[in-house]
Order: sequence, then structure tokens, then C-alpha cells
Amino acid sequence: MSNFRAIAAVTQVLKGILNNGLTAADLTGTVTALPLDKIDVDNTNEVKQLNLYMYLSNPNPGWRNQDLPYRNSEGQRVSNPYLALDLNYVLTAFGDEELYAEQLLGYGMLVFHEHGVLPKELIDTELTTPPLSVAGLSNQIEQIKITQDVLSTEEVSHLWTSFGAKHRQSAYYKITVVLIENEKPSRVALPVQQPLIYVQPFKQPVITKVSSRATAIEPIIDNQKILAGYDLVIKGTQLKGDLNSVNISGEQYDNFLKIENDELIIPVPDIKAGLHSVQIIHELNMGSPPTPHRGFTSSAEAFVLSPQIDSVSEVAGDTKQLQIQITPEIKEAQKVSLFLDELASPTPKSYIFNFKPDADSNTINIPIEDAEAGDYLVRLRVDNAESWIANDYQTPTVTIT
Repeated sequence: MSNFRAIAAVTQVLKGILNNGLTAADLTGTVTALPLDKIDVDNTNEVKQLNLYMYLSNPNPGWRNQDLPYRNSEGQRVSNPYLALDLNYVLTAFGDEELYAEQLLGYGMLVFHEHGVLPKELIDTELTTPPLSVAGLSNQIEQIKITQDVLSTEEVSHLWTSFGAKHRQSAYYKITVVLIENEKPSRVALPVQQPLIYVQPFKQPVITKVSSRATAIEPIIDNQKILAGYDLVIKGTQLKGDLNSVNISGEQYDNFLKIENDELIIPVPDIKAGLHSVQIIHELNMGSPPTPHRGFTSSAEAFVLSPQIDSVSEVAGDTKQLQIQITPEIKEAQKVSLFLDELASPTPKSYIFNFKPDADSNTINIPIEDAEAGDYLVRLRVDNAESWIANDYQTPTVTIT
């Protein structure tokens, strides 16, 4: 395969085939491959010269995405993708005699017309000296083709303006395709010993609702607060697959209490209070011996695990504090807010105290210095998840003295 010297090698081959037949065509002059602004042109002593200049390179649309990606999920190089290029050239003729430039240009165009495809033998013949002899141009799998390009008058005007040179008799060509490959070592998988073909119907699970129940003998209730120790009830379609698991906030669980096509029940795992996502994952047993492979996955649905206040009491001391036992445990990075609403008062007072835990714990002490004495309904908000309170607003409560 061609290496990074391939572009220069193509130019050298084209220059060589132009130069080979000048004498046979009874023409004198030199063949160069210079930028047009580097050619010394003197109106009184203009040289006989045929110049080939590559002014543009573009990715080849047919090859540009053939080998992507070139790294696996672990970042290891698994292939060396081709850099596939189309090269654009301008062939320009110069002459010190009237009509001589036209003769040189006609000769050059005829040569390119006769060499629509560059044979490998011709490439090897023209590239005999280092460093271009090791460009590997003749080893690429795609043949190199020469095609005359058609440019409008406006395009030609823009080109010569960008060249910074006076316009001369010219023809334009596209060379396609040059395949440049990196020579870095890559990781290659072992060949397949025995091909195994599996045909599976498309069976993507769909979650339509996430509910809960307090215990196995309690009813399933929609929109009730989900607490630690509850069962998560997932309803939908095509929930049961070959190998089943549930992804809850990045962790997979398969300890199902029930699994059917329209309903799946699993205990709420040991996770922190707050917002969580849930997905159904179906894996497929394939291979010999059978091993789990990625199959179908549902879209993610959200549910909120609410904190539950197990006990609350005032802490004796110089500073007013409430000690709260809570499930699940509060994590260090979570945001906690305490709400106190006075009970049985004609002008009830309400307080909000923000608290930042300094460690993971089921027990937290929250300062309440500004709270007046009285009986209060206690609520907690942990990462926007509200704690459970009774429907009659009578528990959990605390008496502040």
C-alpha cells in the first residue's frame, strides 16, 4: 500500500511520462512540477517548458469511510484506514516562439489521453530512485486513473488569481484515487474457526409505567412514593427476553420476583435517594459454548426513590439540633433540606434548614437554632426527593422545647 510519499510519486510518474516522448514528438523543452508563481517568465526570453502543478487534493467520496472506525472501544488500534485522495493538476505550457506553447500543451494532453490508467509496470519504471521508489504506489489495490477536468471560465479566473501568476495555455486534470495507509502496527483478531449464524426477531422491550408495592401481599399502587425495601413494578410490552436484566442508574440487576411479557417486579436495590433511571436489557446467548451477547434495550424511564424518616428527636445541648434516622443513608455529596411545619396552631410557623453532610450515614444532626418551641411535622428533601409523610399530616413529628 502507498505511504505518505504517494502524492509526490504520482507527480513524478506523470512528469516522467510527459518527458519520455518529447524527443520522439520532435519537441524541445523541459518538464517541471513547480508552483506557477515560481516559474521565471520573461516576455523577451521565455523558455520552452511544460509544467505540471498539483493545486488541490480532496478526499475521495467512494473510499473515505471504508475502514472506519480504526480503534476499538478500549482505544486500541485495530486497523490502518486509507487516506483516499483525488488530486487536481493544472498542465501549463510555455514557449518562446509563437504557437510553440500550444504544441507543447497539445502533446501533454495527448499523452494523458493515451494513459487513462497508469499500469503498475509503468509506475515501477518511473520510480526507480529513492525516496519515491519506496512510496509503494504500484502496490495499492485501486488503479490510478487520469481524467480531464472541465472548469468554467469563472473557476479558471479564480484559480489563476490564487496562483499569483499570469494566465497561460493550460489543461486541468483529476487523478483518482491515491490510497495512503499508515504503517503503524495494529491489533488483528484471530480468524473465525466456525461461522455461526443466528436469526432473531426484532423484540425490543418497551416500558410504559413504573409503579411500586410495599410488600408482596400489598397491592401495586401507581404514583405512590417509592421507598427503600419496596418492590419496583415495571409495566410494558415484550419485557421478557432470552437473558434478562434491569439497568438502574448504571448497575445491572437480575433478582426478579416476577417476570412476564407485560410486567416485571424486582426489589428496589440499595441505592441512594433521588432520581434514577431504569432500563430493560435483553441479552442473547450465542456462540459455542453459548455466551451472552448484546441484544435489545428499552428506552430509559425515570423514577424517584424517596427518603424515609425512621425516627426524629431533639438533641440535648447548648445548640438546638434534631437527630434524624433515615433510610437509605445520606451520601456525602447529596443536598439535604429539613422542613418543619408547626401543628395545631392558629398561626403555624414554618422553617427550612439546609444541611450538607460531611460523610455517608443513616444518622444526621441538623442545627435548628431559630426554631421556636412547639410540635412540628418533619419532612426531608434529599436531592429534590421528598420524604414520606402520612396522608393525615400527623407523622413523622417532633416536639421542640
